[in-house]
Amino acid sequence: MAGIAIRAYAPLATVAPAGVWFEAVDPQGFALETRARAGLTYDPAFHELHYTWQVTGPPKPYEAPVNMVRPWNNMRLAHGPKVALFFPDPGGYEVRLTARDARGTVAEAAYRIDIASPESSFPGVSTLCVAFDPGESWAEAPAGAVRLTSFAALEKALARAAGPTRLLFRRGETFELEQLRFDTAAAYHVDAWGQGAAPVLRTAFGQRSPILRLTKRAQARQFTVANLEFRGHWNPVTETGIASGSPLEWTPSRQTAHYTVWNSTFRNYGLIDFQVNKSVPATVLIGNSTITSWQNFGTLFRSDMARLGLAGMCMAQHPEALHGGIESRALSNRGGPVRITKCRDAYIGCSDFFSRSGWSGLAGELADQPCLRLNTSGEPGSSFTLDRVVCEGGYHVVNMAGSNPRVPEHPGNYVIDKALLVATAKTIGPFIANDFGGVTARNVLAIRPDVVKRHPNRWLGGMHADPDNPTAANLATPVALHSSTFLNLASGRREQKDRWTELFPGHEAFQDVTIENTLMADGIETAKGLFDLSESFSGIRLRYRGIRYGFRNPRGKLERAIGPGQSLLVPYDQITRDMAGAPETGPTNARYWRETEATDRQHVLTVAGVRRPLYAVLGAIAVRFEDRGVAIQNRGRDVWEPEAKWVLKLDRTSRLPEMDTRFASPERLPVPFPRADVPRATAGRIAFDDFLGRPRGPSGAQGALIAR
Repeated sequence: MAGIAIRAYAPLATVAPAGVWFEAVDPQGFALETRARAGLTYDPAFHELHYTWQVTGPPKPYEAPVNMVRPWNNMRLAHGPKVALFFPDPGGYEVRLTARDARGTVAEAAYRIDIASPESSFPGVSTLCVAFDPGESWAEAPAGAVRLTSFAALEKALARAAGPTRLLFRRGETFELEQLRFDTAAAYHVDAWGQGAAPVLRTAFGQRSPILRLTKRAQARQFTVANLEFRGHWNPVTETGIASGSPLEWTPSRQTAHYTVWNSTFRNYGLIDFQVNKSVPATVLIGNSTITSWQNFGTLFRSDMARLGLAGMCMAQHPEALHGGIESRALSNRGGPVRITKCRDAYIGCSDFFSRSGWSGLAGELADQPCLRLNTSGEPGSSFTLDRVVCEGGYHVVNMAGSNPRVPEHPGNYVIDKALLVATAKTIGPFIANDFGGVTARNVLAIRPDVVKRHPNRWLGGMHADPDNPTAANLATPVALHSSTFLNLASGRREQKDRWTELFPGHEAFQDVTIENTLMADGIETAKGLFDLSESFSGIRLRYRGIRYGFRNPRGKLERAIGPGQSLLVPYDQITRDMAGAPETGPTNARYWRETEATDRQHVLTVAGVRRPLYAVLGAIAVRFEDRGVAIQNRGRDVWEPEAKWVLKLDRTSRLPEMDTRFASPERLPVPFPRADVPRATAGRIAFDDFLGRPRGPSGAQGALIAR
């Protein structure tokens, strides 16, 4: 008889909204094709068993995802051996786990969890209510709560907090805050009170410190953030403003802790940092939240011993963002939605990702960053589960490869199950780049639209392997691609030089590879049997609007030292020369710049040796458009040393380039089914269900979808 058990990692007090990490453990009595090998981290049960988690109650959709396949959107459902589930409302719940093998053997287990209300968990003065509006009536404030009307009072109340503390910001109000330090309490719950829109938390323009910070002395074992909007000062559409750091900082805390972020929005930051102290185990769960309009990455995560869960997320760059560059970290859009460099276990489920900018200098052009970059440090023993993800954009859409060829690549346990991957004109590699052993991809539907290619590079197949520095164990660990469909809609000469006949080029590097029940281009009904992506998957609307590059920035070396009060003069012909390749290449002069100097004022200079970029709007530099050139005056205390490299970004908000819509993704894409004459698979790797979650039965059809 088959059996399975459940292990849960919950916060000390499960207070709504609560995120809980679940793992399927001790599977017994199942038929597995692959056996574990001594010295390898590969777990056959991780890859070959199909795990379904269901929470009692009717289906409940996440609200944050913008593009999501409708049958997938259910926060009470998850797939995979290690998952994150969220409980936004108080009450008692049962979590049921069902595990199946390819032969139909089933085992079940259940877990009971009770979620408390925040009102009962933080009564009276353990709740701090914040409203800076002097006209606030406090009629909707919780009974007995402490009322705080200034930042000074808020800061003092947090310093005095001893027991579990709830901090609530007034809905409908915008709060300009300095850093709030969380030191003394064992549990913090930061949320909203009253009616109306989510409260907006932001720092003053030019302030770089986080808003919510756990210090080295922090005692918190539990930290929850819910129903808030954090708003920074970076504008990706114009590439102006300040790309300040994350509003959250948890890394100083040395406590083993449980972190939950729920139903919150993060916009206009450099990146959002959910990292925790690398020396302690922690659980970090982010759900039903939106991250957008970033400058560096949507999120960058590196926490050696952490479990990370992202579920019900929308992590999408602004669709009109400029395509960025590699000129300076502070001056342009640089990264994609997610980069996880190091993490023990990660689950990404029911989430929506969109990338349209990046710094990779490929083919003489700048390619978009992948939607998902996983384990770029190549750490051994990591696990990742991708469950119901929609990804659009990226030079690879999903990248599982080491970022440094000098760092050894180790195997892990990675499963992709139910993924819709859509390429763009800036996708120049495979849908999935995989250099790690221990990967299983199934129920993947990947589509290349019929769009003009932006790059001359060869398309490198559906999934591609090119390990840079693999260990022997990495190459010996099994890899499987099955029950998937890769569709090339490119017509005519757009695909000549491409490798569409190869499902998994480079797989020869691995010693144990399974490729079956998967279609690529041929074997697909082209005259009939196709249906429309947006009609069949209600809510799917592609966001890639075309190519839109910013202007190149003039640069050089200082010929002499420039001290306080002195100026660097940049001739107009140098500005013109460095505009090569930009849409506007005509000459500029003093008149050109004076026409918009009253409105376009966010000029920035970076100088090697000076710690931070110098912003005109903050008074660090003064910009004058003289007859002979642009004069940049040093208004600070630092001396700009001779031979120091400099880069100047002049604000051209009023003269932004037009979007080249020839490269836009079409609004509608046909989706394939296998032809009726393609034999059904009768052996080998077959996903228990298909792309939409429908049971396949004893003999599954080839490809991601079941033939109609």
